[in-house]
Order: sequence, then C-alpha cells, then structure tokens
Amino acid sequence: MKRNILVVEDNERLLSNLLFTLTEKGFDAIGAENGRQALALIESKMPDLIISDIDMPDMNGYELLAQLRKSSETLTVPVIFLTGRKTTEDVRVGMHYGADDYVTKPFNIKDLLKTIEARLARYDQQQQRLADHIKRAQQHLTAVLPHELRTPVSGILGASSLIRSELATLSKEEIGQLNDCIISSARRLARIVENFLLYSQVHTLLDNLKGKPLVEDNATTSAGAELQDTVMQIAESCSRTSDIQLALEDATLAANQWHVEKALTEICLNAFSFSPSGSAVSIGSRIDGERRLYIIDVTDFGRGMTDEQIRLITEPASAFMQFDRQYFEQQGTGLGLTLARSIAALYGGFLHIASEYGVQTTVSICFPLQQL
Repeated sequence: MKRNILVVEDNERLLSNLLFTLTEKGFDAIGAENGRQALALIESKMPDLIISDIDMPDMNGYELLAQLRKSSETLTVPVIFLTGRKTTEDVRVGMHYGADDYVTKPFNIKDLLKTIEARLARYDQQQQRLADHIKRAQQHLTAVLPHELRTPVSGILGASSLIRSELATLSKEEIGQLNDCIISSARRLARIVENFLLYSQVHTLLDNLKGKPLVEDNATTSAGAELQDTVMQIAESCSRTSDIQLALEDATLAANQWHVEKALTEICLNAFSFSPSGSAVSIGSRIDGERRLYIIDVTDFGRGMTDEQIRLITEPASAFMQFDRQYFEQQGTGLGLTLARSIAALYGGFLHIASEYGVQTTVSICFPLQQL
C-alpha cells in the first residue's frame, strides 16, 4: 500500500522535483505552496507524513505545525522541516513546536529518503503501541464496567428488598441506614453514567472545535469560594474533611462553572481514593498572569504513579485504565483523570501530573482567566 506524503514548499521548482522523486520511489505525493493550502488538502486526504518548508507566505511552517498539533486527527502525523535555517536556535524552535526531524538545504535526496523511511517506521511503531493500548483499555473496560454497574445496583436491590420483606420488624434507625445505602448506591451509579455521557459530549465538542478553545459565555466567577465548597462536599462524602488543606484564590475563569467543578471533583476523588485516610490532601490555586491561567494543584501523599502510568494517561486510549487494580481493590472505571484532562482541553487548558512513586502525587489543572 502506497504511503501518502504531503510536501509543503513555496519554491515551485523544488516542490515539483520533490513530488517527482517521491512518486518515482513509490510514494503517493501531493504538494502545497503554503500552510493554509496544506490544511485544506489534509481535510480531504490525511497524509502519513508531511515535509514542510518554514519560510512561506500566508502561513509558515511553524504556524502550520502549531495547527497540526492542536488537532487530535493530525497530532501524531510525522513532520519533517526542510529549510535553509541552520542555527541551533532554529532547530530548537522547530522541535518546540513538535517537529519530528529537521533537514537543512541544500540536502542530499538519499539522506532525505532515509529520514522519511526512518520516521515512517517510527510512526508505524507508535501506531502499533497505540493499537495495543486500545486493546488493553477495551479488555480493562470489559472486565471492570460490569462490576462497577453491578455493585451499586446490588446495593439498591438488596437494601430495598430488605425494607420490603422486613418492614414490620425494622426499627426507624435500621430503615434509615438501609435508605442511606440506597441513596449512596444510586449516587455511585448516577456518577458512572454521568461520566460516560460527559466524556462522550466533551470529545464530540473537541472534535468539532478542531483545536480551538471553547468560548464560554457563562464564566466561573469567585472561583476560589465556589471550588472550596465543592472540595468540602467531596471530602465530607469520603469522610476526609480533617485531611483537607485548602488555599484557593478567587478569580473569574473563562470556563463553564459546572465543568470546572466536575474536573476538580474527579481529581479530588482520585486523590482520596489512592491515599490513606488520615494523610493530608492539599488543594491550592495560583494565578499565572503572564499566560492568563488559573492553576489548581491537588497533592496527595498516597500510592503515587510511575512515569509510564503518567504517560499512558496522556494517550487517547487512556480513558478507562485504572492502574494496579489487580493489587489494590479500588472502586471506579479509571475514567476520572482523563475526563478532567479533556474538560481542561476544551477551554485551551491542560492537566499535568508530577509524582514520586510510593510517596506523593500532584495533579495540576488549569483554565484560562476571563479577559477583562
């Protein structure tokens, strides 16, 4: 099967020569004169690899790469910069934008072809790893979801059946306890359904926005006070109010308040679930004035995460992975942190994880500040 290569070059002669050579070598090659034309071509035909000049009119190579890395569809497509820029700073800037390789002009066509083959081989390996990860996620979900749904349903049916059959002999206190069990199980079931629905909705929005942040009319005002109430409610439900250390600043965020609260809820629940009762859980916020961001840091002193586990959370197929479940029995589908990350991405924010395995974990999530 022919591999598709998109060449973006404003030098008409060089573009023509490259397209001819690549076609002769068995590739399906198409060309564009600038980044804007390239994006239009990508909408109709997804390339396996992109070779791009940097200095071009209308949209240069850096701008093109920035757009490619914002879209989930083109996030992993290899990009090779082909340019006359040769300084270390130029290479560093290109890599900062997410370039996979850098070939300087004048170049040897054999060297370029070797670079193309190497990048395509690496891309194939990455796609295989992603496919393997998707398969593991599917297997994990198949194993976990029936249990996660059955547990709260069993709690509801068991408690309600007991009330029905033993109503004449149960005390008011016992009926109250059984009723609390029904309510707790129903809330757990509702959260599972809500998270799956929200995850689907958020990713539909992300796909439609194509890397552009969502503009929210209803801003989150007095974020510190509102989020403090949210955190205390979660801590109370987990019987961890004495473990909370709060330091949340007030600010107005350019994001839907329910989305912000939901993202923080999932991060806090994760912190409580994977740290022992009696250990501190710190929730603080800071304002990055230069980047106009509101950053919330949640730190727990529990199990921690390995670098590999953190890496997997950032991959597209990570939604339903819950690590080490076979060793530590924890409730949940493993969707929480990925859902929080997706919500932040919806508004142009991000989620970052720093952890020392077996010691502590800090999950930081940021949202843009409302423009004055």
